[in-house]
Amino acid sequence: MPPARIVPSLDELEDRDARRGDVVERYPNIERIVCGHIHLEAHVRWRRTMVGTAPSTGMRLALDLTLERPSEFLLDAPGYPLHYWTPQETLLSHVIRLGEGDGPYPFAEPPSVGD
Repeated sequence: MPPARIVPSLDELEDRDARRGDVVERYPNIERIVCGHIHLEAHVRWRRTMVGTAPSTGMRLALDLTLERPSEFLLDAPGYPLHYWTPQETLLSHVIRLGEGDGPYPFAEPPSVGD
């Protein structure tokens, strides 16, 4: 995990992260680091690359940027990341949520015939 902790309670990994970061910095061709879920989807720039986590398959940690609240969780729709290398060699990622939601709804009414 990068120094700007995605989940602050993971501080015990800091020494191991420093060694991983040194390896990442030696290889500037690393496009992205994609991690399994940690119950809070997040993306951060770290050591000249991007690190992203997958959404959870169940509960999600409540986001508290103040770090003053006790850890809490919410029940959430499961999801997963879908990564696609485009023909132009660009890595495109989407987050897919499972389950039924409301919608889809149009942003604007389509024009009537004859208008």
